[in-house]
Amino acid sequence: MHVRVCVARRGAKSYRSVQLVQSFRRPDGMPAHRVIATLGDLTEVQTENLRRAIAASRQRELVVFSGQQLTPTKVARNLAYLDVAVCYRAWQSWRLSQLIDELVPPTARDVSVGETAAALAVQRCVAPASDVEASRWYPRTALPELQGLAPASFNNTRVHRTLDLLAQIETPLQQALARQIADHQGRFVSLFLDCTDTWFVGHGPELAAHRVTKDGVRRRRIGIALLCDQRGLPLRWATLSGSHYETRSMMAIIDEVHQLPWARHLPLVADRAMGRGVTVEELLARDVRCVTAVPAPEIAGYSARIPLGIFDPVRLGDSERRDPKTVAALRTVALGAGFREVSPTRYVLDLGVIAKGEGGTPVRAATLAPSRARAALLIGRSLAAERAAGATWEELARRYQCTRTQLLHWQQLLTLPAELHTRIEAGEADRVTPTALWALTRRPASEQVAAFAAAGQAAADAPVLRANRVLARLVGVPLLKVRAVVLFNPERFIEQRQAVTRAVAELDEVVAQVNRALQAARATRSPESAVGKVRTALSRREMLDVFAIKLQQTSHDGRVVPEVHLVRDEEAWQRHRCTDGLNLVVTHPEVAGTGAELAALYFAKDQVEKDFQAIKSVLALRPVHHHTDAKVRAHVSLCMLALLLERTLEQQLLKAGVPMTAEAALRELQSVHLNLYATKPGLYSVTEVMPEQRRLLAALEALELADDATVTAALKPR
Repeated sequence: MHVRVCVARRGAKSYRSVQLVQSFRRPDGMPAHRVIATLGDLTEVQTENLRRAIAASRQRELVVFSGQQLTPTKVARNLAYLDVAVCYRAWQSWRLSQLIDELVPPTARDVSVGETAAALAVQRCVAPASDVEASRWYPRTALPELQGLAPASFNNTRVHRTLDLLAQIETPLQQALARQIADHQGRFVSLFLDCTDTWFVGHGPELAAHRVTKDGVRRRRIGIALLCDQRGLPLRWATLSGSHYETRSMMAIIDEVHQLPWARHLPLVADRAMGRGVTVEELLARDVRCVTAVPAPEIAGYSARIPLGIFDPVRLGDSERRDPKTVAALRTVALGAGFREVSPTRYVLDLGVIAKGEGGTPVRAATLAPSRARAALLIGRSLAAERAAGATWEELARRYQCTRTQLLHWQQLLTLPAELHTRIEAGEADRVTPTALWALTRRPASEQVAAFAAAGQAAADAPVLRANRVLARLVGVPLLKVRAVVLFNPERFIEQRQAVTRAVAELDEVVAQVNRALQAARATRSPESAVGKVRTALSRREMLDVFAIKLQQTSHDGRVVPEVHLVRDEEAWQRHRCTDGLNLVVTHPEVAGTGAELAALYFAKDQVEKDFQAIKSVLALRPVHHHTDAKVRAHVSLCMLALLLERTLEQQLLKAGVPMTAEAALRELQSVHLNLYATKPGLYSVTEVMPEQRRLLAALEALELADDATVTAALKPR
C-alpha cells in the first residue's frame, strides 16, 4: 500500500486529491492497482506524515515526526465535573428535589426549589463555603448542564428565597425524609441522639447567645441536636437557642419521635448527658428503650454489686501508658471480680435487670408516684380500715415502719370535708405539702374550704410534690428497674490515675508558688488573694470537694508569715477514684442483648459523633454567616441533607468493598473535569480517568459519567 497524489485539471483550475492505493495481481498475472481510500486535498505535511507512517508500519517501527507542530484544539470551558456529578447522582437517588417541591408552597417559579437546594447541598459536599458564595461557584461547575438550568438563573436572590422556603418546611421535610429513608433502606435497627453547637461571624441571629462552646471558647453560639440511625443517616434535627439546656432539648426530640411507627421500641442511644438519674427515670416512664451511661458520681448509687475501688491496690508502673505489668495486674483483678474480657480495652460485668439502689436503699419510680397530698390521703384511708379491723397503733407503726405521730397526721386528713377529698384526688393539692393539709384539719370546719383554696393559691408556682421515699413505699410505687452493665477499661484506668497524679503535682506547685510570694520580704499578695488563687486551681481540676484550704501562721527568717496548706478529704478522694476506668451502661429492661452487645451498642454512638464531626469540618457548618433564625435553620438543614449524600456514597463504597470516606472519594474524583471545545460546539470530553478513579466509579455504579459518548448525548451545552 502506498500514497498517490492525483492532480486533475478542468479548464484553468486544478484539483488535487490524495489516495491510498494497494498493488495486486490480476488473475492473468499482470500487476495492477486499486484505490483503497480517497482522502481529499491534504496538506503537504499531512501527506508526508501519511507516507512515513505507512513506511514505518511495513518495517514495524515507531515513527516520530519533526517539523511543523499541530495546533491543539482550544477548550472553551473547563468545568468541575466528576465530584459534582457523583453527589448530584446521590441526591437524585433519594428523589429529594421532588420531595422538596411537593412540600414548598405552590408558587409560579421558573426554577425548581428542590434543584436549587440540590446545588446548595452539593456545594457543601465538594466546595463548602458561605451559601451566598454558591452563585459564584455554580457557573464554574457542570451542574447547570446536569440540571438543565441556565447558570444565570442561579443567583443570590434565588438562593435566599430557597433558604426562606427550606426554613418554612423544616418539620414536614424531616418527617417525610425519615419515612423515605425507612422505605429506601429498610427498617432501622437503632437510633442515636446527641447535641453540638456552632458559632457565628458577627452578631448572629436572635437564637444566638454568649456561651462557652464545646471547644471551650466563649462565643455567640446556637445548639444543634441530631437523631440518626445506625448508618449515620439524619432522621431528625433541631436548631436550638444558644442558652438551651441539652437534656431538655434532646428529650423534646425523643417525645416527638419515640411513638412513631419507625422508631417505636428501637434502642435509642445517648451519651452520659442523658444518664443522670432523673433523666433516666423520665425515659423509662415514657417507655423509651434508652441506652446511656451513668455519670461517675452516680455509679455507686445503682448497686452494691458494682466493684468500686477493687483496682486501687494495683500500683502504676512506669509513666508509660501501656506498662505490661500494670495491664496484666488489672486484667487479673478484673477477671477475679467476674468481668468477662471482650477486648484488651473492654471488660464486661453484666448485672442483669436490677432495682436501682439494690443492696442499700432501693429507689422507686418517682414519675409513677402520686403527689404527696394524694399519697397521704390514701394512707390515711388504709390506716382507718386497719384500725376498724382492730389493729393497734403499735402494730401499725411496726408494719408501716413509721412513728405513731406520722400515722396520726395521715389519718387525720380523713376529717376534712368530702368536698376537699374530691379536690385532692383531682390534683388540686399536688403542690401543697401534707403538713399544710394537716394544719387545715385543726381549723374550724367552716374555714377549711377557704383555707384549702388559699394554700393551693400560695403554692401555685411551686413544682408538683411527688411522694417521698416513705410515702412511695407505703402506697406501693414500683421500684425503679434498669438493665445494668459495668465496663472496665485498663487503659482508661491508667490514664485517669496518671492524670490525677499530674494534677496533684501541679496543685503542689501552685501552693509552693503562693507560699513563696507570701514569704517574700516585700510581699504584695494578701492571704485572701493567695487562697483565691489556690481555690481557682482546685476548681479548674474539679477538686474543690477533695481538698480543703488551710491558712496557718509560720515563722520565716524571723518573721511570722501566712502559709497555705491543702488538706485532703480521704472520703471524697476515694469517692472520685473508685470509678477510675469504670463505666456503667444502663438500659430499659426490655432492651435485648448480652452485656457485651449492649456495651458495643452504647459505644456505637460514635456514629452520631462522626456525623457532627463531618458537618463541622467537611461540610463546614461553622462559622455561620447568616443573621436571621430562619436562614440559620435552613443552613443547618442543608448541612444535614449534604450529610445524607455523604453517607449514601460511603454506603455504596463499603458495599462494593472499597471502604473510604466520602471526603476522600470526592477529593480523588475532583481532578476529572468536563471540557467543551471551542471548535466543536456540542461536543464534551471528560478528563482522562485514572485507574483509582475508575475503581471508585465502578464501586458507585457510575462508570457512564466518564464515558464521552454518553456525556455528550446526555448533556446540553449552556
